[in-house]
Order: sequence, then C-alpha cells, then structure tokens
Amino acid sequence: MTESQTSYGRDVWMALGAVGWADGKLDQDEADALVRTALENGLDLDDVGELDEAIKKPVEMGDINLTGLTKEDRLFIYAVACWMSRIDGTVTADERKHLIKLGETLRIPEKPRKHAEHIVWEIANESREIRPGFYNLSKIKSLISGRLTEAQRLRQAMKVDSERGGTQNEDAVEKDNDGASIQDDAKDGDSTKSEDASAGDEAAKTADATTSEDASKGEDATMTADATMSEDAAKVEEAAKVEEGAKDATETS
Repeated sequence: MTESQTSYGRDVWMALGAVGWADGKLDQDEADALVRTALENGLDLDDVGELDEAIKKPVEMGDINLTGLTKEDRLFIYAVACWMSRIDGTVTADERKHLIKLGETLRIPEKPRKHAEHIVWEIANESREIRPGFYNLSKIKSLISGRLTEAQRLRQAMKVDSERGGTQNEDAVEKDNDGASIQDDAKDGDSTKSEDASAGDEAAKTADATTSEDASKGEDATMTADATMSEDAAKVEEAAKVEEGAKDATETS
C-alpha cells in the first residue's frame, strides 16, 4: 500500500458523503469522485460497494473514529471535502456549515482548515481543472505532508533559537552579577580606604592635639622661666641698690 493509499474507515467516507449531500443533492460527478478516492486510499472493494450504495440517498454526518488518524490524514480528509463541495462550481451556505462541522469533528483548528482550502485551490489553479478525473487528488496529500514537515522544521528552529537566546540571557545575567560583584568590591575598597583615611585623620588630629599640648606646655615652661629670670634680676638689682646705699653711708661718716 503506497502513501496515497492510506486506509480510512467507512465512517470517514460517509462523512464526506454527508458534505456532498449538504446542498440537497449529490451529483454523479461528486459520487464518482468520492468512490474513486475511497478506492485509491485503501478502502476494500466490499466497503466501496456499500459506500456507493449508501450515498445514493442523503446521509447524515456521524462521529468519526479519529484513532490512528494523523494530523496529515485529518487535513487530507478535510481538503477532499473542500474539493467535493466545489466540483459543481459553487459552495452553498449549507455546504459551508457541513465543512465547519467536519472540521470540528476532525478536531482541526480554523487556521489549518484555511491552509487546506488554499491547497485545494492551489492545485486547481495549476491544472486549471477541478473536475474528477482531471484534478490531482494525490498531490493534495503530498503538499499537505510537505507543508507540515516544513512547519515542524521551523518550529524546531525557533525552539533552538529560543533556547540559545535563553542561554545568552543567562550569560548576560551572570556577567551583570560579576559586574555587580566587582562594583561591590570596589565599594568595599573605597569604604576601607575611607575608614583608613578617617583613622589617619583622627591620628593626625591626635598628633596635632599632642603637639599643641606640648607646645602649650613649652610655652608655659618658657613663660615660667622668663618669670623666674625676672624675679632673679629684680633681686640682683635690689641687692645692688642696698650695697650702693651702704657705700654712701660710709663715705658720709
């Protein structure tokens, strides 16, 4: 079984049949396209026969067993539904509602649905044909697979860039912390220098005070010596006067 022949359950093809019947009729081209697509994607002949018989009358969209369906499978099924709804050239409001319901049943978000629709039109524009037998259905799956692979690659690249950015931010924070530590060390050094300078100033002040006290003491000592010398001089002068007075008295006698 090739990549284009992945087997989907009968519930998938019945849901696609419901989309085809959404506008109240299922044209033969649409029915043939659905049966052929189911056969090409691995539905066995007995189930294909039952499907062909079942879609001859309106069918309701039931639940779809999503077990085993990849994201690529679900997008492909939705894209096939988009293609079928456009085979007759118009998409009615009811067909649009069924497409929305199918997208929700397949659990496909709105944005990927738009991508799938775009792929359908991209292929139609390349071949300038959307009718069954001319439209390249197998290319839908190929394009979806390629786009999903590219999206995954881009997400991985963004994740790596994000992780690198986180590492660079951690390095920057570490550098900032180192810078802060250096600044703190510098502040501590300045503080130590300031304390040393204050201690030096205090010592200088103490020395100045001591010098001042010593100077004061020296001045006091000098003043005391000068006073003593003055007293001694006065005594000498007084003694000289006494002696001179005694001489005068002797001469007079």
